[in-house]
Amino acid sequence: MNIRDLEYFNALAEMLSFTQVAHKFAVSQPTVSYAVKRLEEHYGCDLIVREASHRSISLTTEGEILKAHAQYILDEFVTLDRAIDHAKNNRTHIGLPPIIRSKVFSKLIDEKEIIRFISKFHLVSGGSNELLSKLLSGKIDFSLLGSVNPLVHPNLQVKLLHQQEFFIFVSKENPLAEKRKSHSKKLPNTPLSYWKKAIPTCAPFRI
Repeated sequence: MNIRDLEYFNALAEMLSFTQVAHKFAVSQPTVSYAVKRLEEHYGCDLIVREASHRSISLTTEGEILKAHAQYILDEFVTLDRAIDHAKNNRTHIGLPPIIRSKVFSKLIDEKEIIRFISKFHLVSGGSNELLSKLLSGKIDFSLLGSVNPLVHPNLQVKLLHQQEFFIFVSKENPLAEKRKSHSKKLPNTPLSYWKKAIPTCAPFRI
């Protein structure tokens, strides 16, 4: 199977227009048509249905199935290319959120051997959500992440390294001040500024 053929089909499944796909990839319409034909020959079935006017198309059941998997397959190839590129350059890309990074390095400041070891890696800074996205896309190989809830993903191996209680300080007039502990999902949907009010007397609220 030609990966380019799959890219053309994936775009066609979204746009439902040979003209638009050809324009997107700067190729002729017959090029896109031949790509779809090769895929149909490969799978031994029709993937698209051309309307009588030839102005529009629709996907067959088999075409819908291929569409459902095509983007995942293409993403995996991108991830593979990046992983091979990292291996060839003998460079491991590690993600570190700024707060975690400063905390880790502050404890290792006198550990020269460890600092020398870490310097061999390419460190990538960013928020945990940003680093998670890069991790899933293959842009980085490993990352430390902060998360309020347990992180679970079928394409990741996750290990809990550290767990810490999180406190929010609220006014004693706040109804939550009567509670000592709750789950984050049970917190009311209030603006962040509500929690930041400067009030002389306050109480810690653990989540």
